[in-house]
Amino acid sequence: MFKYKSTPVILLILISLFFTFIYFVNKSSNVEVKKNKELMKNNIEFSGIITNINISNNHAFGIMQLKIDKTNKAKFNPIADDKLFPYAINDSIAEIYHFIPLELKKGYKAIIKSNSKIISFYDKDKFLFEWEISIISSETDKKFVKENTIIK
Repeated sequence: MFKYKSTPVILLILISLFFTFIYFVNKSSNVEVKKNKELMKNNIEFSGIITNINISNNHAFGIMQLKIDKTNKAKFNPIADDKLFPYAINDSIAEIYHFIPLELKKGYKAIIKSNSKIISFYDKDKFLFEWEISIISSETDKKFVKENTIIK
């Protein structure tokens, strides 16, 4: 009988430990998310025409290559402290590392505004859609970028 009376106590302790664990994992995750959001506030803005699209086998993640028509920075290395920014710039070309929507085509215009963490797409002057951009954390996606970038 004693064995059965202690079961609710043990169960309560295990549930408490589980929720404590979840709390600390979530808290540390939020710190990383905040840090990455702050990294994106780097005043980078550029636009250009998509000249090439290279899609990986990882949930349609890929690389969009652009011919830049406007930028406030001539060069931007996307790697900082083992973090991968969602874009790179080298003179008149840029790359955007992101999920590639099926509707996206060569010739569309892309506009990046890092501080607002937004990429907008246009077909000529017609607005199509926009996506949020963020620091790339997936090791698979980082590897794809390193193996397929034209910006070295």
